Amino acid sequence: MAACGISIAACAPNPKTFATVAAFCEALPEQKTAIAGKTVFDQPWIDDTSEAVIAGCNRERPAPRPAHWDGPAHIVAGKAVPLPAPQAGTIARARAELARRLKKRAR
Repeated sequence: MAACGISIAACAPNPKTFATVAAFCEALPEQKTAIAGKTVFDQPWIDDTSEAVIAGCNRERPAPRPAHWDGPAHIVAGKAVPLPAPQAGTIARARAELARRLKKRAR
């Protein structure tokens, strides 16, 4: 029981900690537009978190997302740049160097 009291009291002296809802709300930036998750698993968590912040911090709902944010990606015509050839790993380079030196020594 004493350990719980000590751990709770540790947050009390510092007003910058998240011991109060007011300090938590001050630390969160204002959400200007709605957030969309990348996957279907992201969206429920984002919605729940946004609703909790709106209710708990007494904030206004964010504006809807602009339609062009969710439209097709803009493709700019241009010259394609080839990817660089992948470099061999450290062990492969060491083996190749060892083989080169052994071949040189055998001559």
